[in-house]
Amino acid sequence: MKLMKPTLLLVIAIFSSNLVYSQFGGVNSNKLKSSANDAAKKKQAEAKAAAKRKAAEAKAEALRKANDLKNSANGFAFSQFKEVAKDIPFKINSARLNLNDPNYKISGVSVDTFMKQTLIPAIAKLIKILPAGKRIHIIGHASRLGSEKEKGQYKGNIWLSQGRARALYLYLKANSRLDDRRFRIYGKGSAQLKNASNPASEENCRVSFDIGN
Repeated sequence: MKLMKPTLLLVIAIFSSNLVYSQFGGVNSNKLKSSANDAAKKKQAEAKAAAKRKAAEAKAEALRKANDLKNSANGFAFSQFKEVAKDIPFKINSARLNLNDPNYKISGVSVDTFMKQTLIPAIAKLIKILPAGKRIHIIGHASRLGSEKEKGQYKGNIWLSQGRARALYLYLKANSRLDDRRFRIYGKGSAQLKNASNPASEENCRVSFDIGN
């Protein structure tokens, strides 16, 4: 058997190495390229998700600031209304408005004048900025004379306070174009005394206002 020449052996070795690279090295190269592409796609997806989160956070922050501003403005309007909306006085055991009785004045004017010139305009202004679902509460009160519930011929402080709130509601309805759906009527009896040191005082016979659902 003749021995192969060194030159021929070298050619065979180089051919064999190229064959092995083409079979295995090429595969590894493709895998590396595929892995790099996957990594790039993942990075792009993460960048998009981060940008989306950032945009959502910015939108939420802007909305929060807008709501804070609105609530601040509404809160200021509510506080102004409560300063203007003075209690409406009533006689003991009566649910009738004292519209022009000189003994019952508010801020130096008759009850009728006060409600037409001050209270109704204030309510109209408040209703314009009142959030949906919020209403103006008209709350009737009574002194502690008599019982809270009906007893004999006396119908009770709860009934009396409800009558006072209703009398005011009907006055507002008759003397303005206010949306009556924005009101709620309550009768608290003598549960919320204005003059707690003198529960029987006529000062406790009144109608007050509040904001609620």
